Amino acid sequence: MIIAAYFVNFIVFSFMGWVWETVYCTFKTKHWQNRGFLYGPVCPIYGTAAVTALIVFNFVPVLNTGSLASWKIFLICAAGSAVIEYTTSYVLEKIFHAVWWDYSTVPLNINGRICLPATCGFGLAGIVIVRYLFPFIRSLHQENRPLLNEGLSLFFMFLFAMDLALTIASLTELITKMENYSREFNARMEAGVEIAQQGPAATLQAAKAAVSSAAETAVIGAYVTASDLKDYAAGKAGEMKEYASGKAGEMSERMRRYAAGMSPRQKYHLNSIQEFRNADGKAGAEKLKEALAALQEKLGIAADRAERRK
Repeated sequence: MIIAAYFVNFIVFSFMGWVWETVYCTFKTKHWQNRGFLYGPVCPIYGTAAVTALIVFNFVPVLNTGSLASWKIFLICAAGSAVIEYTTSYVLEKIFHAVWWDYSTVPLNINGRICLPATCGFGLAGIVIVRYLFPFIRSLHQENRPLLNEGLSLFFMFLFAMDLALTIASLTELITKMENYSREFNARMEAGVEIAQQGPAATLQAAKAAVSSAAETAVIGAYVTASDLKDYAAGKAGEMKEYASGKAGEMSERMRRYAAGMSPRQKYHLNSIQEFRNADGKAGAEKLKEALAALQEKLGIAADRAERRK
């Protein structure tokens, strides 16, 4: 019963955290920002921090006196939020090679995962929650409504588990696809460079091997002049440029087709991720965002034409 009550509180605080993140980021960027790791309107990191604080302030005797100084509440909440935020960022990056927030440009940050201004903000929020929200939660006497708590917790647990499973599946597919596209593109470009370099390299190697013989050197000088090598290199450079252009166009077309077939959940993940840490994921994400932008532009043009026909 008590676990059910805490899980309901976890969902409520996760929703409140999502509201705060969305409103703040929307106001900051001047356009709609649906924040969070999951697709639904919850930010689990806020729910985790709030429920952890609720347990600590309920069951630690020295903290459950009701007369704890505000500065002590501030320090406990600030320290707890820093640990939870840093750990969450580290785990998400290790699993998905991506970060959902980055404080690198904020003063007094640690590896871009946490920073002093944000930690102080969470500490101040902790004072408000502990002083006002926790007493309100206790006044509800959730232990007197076991059936309601269990019913709500099962319902929320079903939705949360489904969202989490779908999020991990779609996010894993998206990241794998982007990394594969980036690796394939780089491999094709490297193969083209090697092909272009084989001709001049073989010619120069033959010239070096024959330099010990004056007669052979004379023959090479007669048939392979500097001008010949220059012309050959220029031709290969043109071939390489054409090859690269063709392969880039091919990969761009594949990215456009994949972008057109992306689910709303995958598009959400692509836009919600702050940065990819590995080079393949970062390059793939940039190409995919370009493909999505081009697709949206085409859809916008088509909509304008349809509107004008009316």
